[in-house]
Amino acid sequence: MEKLAQLDFSLLCLGHAFLGGTLVNEPNRVGPEGKAFLRGGIQVADTIQAACAAAVRKMPGAKKGEIAHAAMAELIYDLPLQPARDPGIPRSMPPTLLGHINAALSGSYPA
Repeated sequence: MEKLAQLDFSLLCLGHAFLGGTLVNEPNRVGPEGKAFLRGGIQVADTIQAACAAAVRKMPGAKKGEIAHAAMAELIYDLPLQPARDPGIPRSMPPTLLGHINAALSGSYPA
């Protein structure tokens, strides 16, 4: 997203997955809206990465599921998330958390 945000573009096409669930239901962002969308995405990614990296530091040797729960315990205050009752992790979050946990474990995404 950082590299994309550095490009000079006038249209950002997000695809069908971004057609609903937000106040802006159009999947295309035109002009400054595209840059603003990317800045927001970068902030969210950095927030998730910081929570995962902090959980990895606090819990050396923990399993990825334990790290995910620890990260979610912090993210619930920083992002507009609604946890599921059973695992405490929203259904859409495991793939996102896994990517950030792997990056935190490998050090490939500095937090």
